[in-house]
Amino acid sequence: SPVVEVEVFLRGSGTKLILPEGCTADLTALSLTGSATRQKDIGSQPQPGRTHFVVHGEVRGSSVRVSYPRPPRRWRWYWPFGRRRQNSTVSPGVMRP
Repeated sequence: SPVVEVEVFLRGSGTKLILPEGCTADLTALSLTGSATRQKDIGSQPQPGRTHFVVHGEVRGSSVRVSYPRPPRRWRWYWPFGRRRQNSTVSPGVMRP
């Protein structure tokens, strides 16, 4: 369907909607009380040939976030304890001047 309606009723919680690439979302139909909405790089006007999400309902003390999926991270191994210096001139327990 070109238009998908999402109905939410939130109390003291949060919701994150992850949309497929190219989709748009309209959050103006939400009734907000002490709440916040965030659309990161997502348009609110319907585009031809793309799915448009309309989110409506009541949100109190909560947050609604809409975003696209994050690109996968490159896995990288690291040493969790960091590098430790080996200083042979100072013995342990002796303070430097």
